[in-house]
Amino acid sequence: MNMADWSRGWAVAGLALLTAACASLPVTPEQPAEQSWLERQAAMACIDEWQFRGRMALAAEGEGWNASIDWRQRGEQYRMHLSGPFGSGGMRLVGDPHNFRLEQGGESYTHFGPPEELIEAEIGVAIPVSGLRHWVLGMPQPEQPSEYTLNAAGQLNTLQQAGWDIRYDTYRDYDGTVLPRVMIMERPGVRMRLVSGNWQIGDTADCEH
Repeated sequence: MNMADWSRGWAVAGLALLTAACASLPVTPEQPAEQSWLERQAAMACIDEWQFRGRMALAAEGEGWNASIDWRQRGEQYRMHLSGPFGSGGMRLVGDPHNFRLEQGGESYTHFGPPEELIEAEIGVAIPVSGLRHWVLGMPQPEQPSEYTLNAAGQLNTLQQAGWDIRYDTYRDYDGTVLPRVMIMERPGVRMRLVSGNWQIGDTADCEH
């Protein structure tokens, strides 16, 4: 056997061994985004109490506002404080699915319809409180038509619901719970941007995965 034949034989043998080794390695497929999404929905459904603090920028009809937002949710009851815009005292929103109260400038207004109606009557823009409670968690509003796309991690990338187009730019891990960091919400003539500074997750509902 000459040197060329000897080298060729070693090359063929090496290739055969490499192929056999690769074939024996276990293949661990990545979990599909839809499966991760189902698991995320189950985990979010267990969160019954939370507090979100951050910044909100709102632009509508050629005007714009910036505000600090402090939202506390306990079961179906919520309390949201927007400080900075709409007068020096800002605006406080308190409610549940059955009634809603808006406090502003020393005045208090109670409303028994959708909170968006009262907010729009006062400031001219319908902040989507009913849906926003779920959207800030990266979830669609339950039992409402929606369309969405997912990122590779099984989190919402975009969401269309209740006339709003929502884009989730960034997620962050807050003490073991991954939640939206930056989200953009748009509808004709209105644009909102929410940036979370802090999340606190409290009690969880009794549920089984």
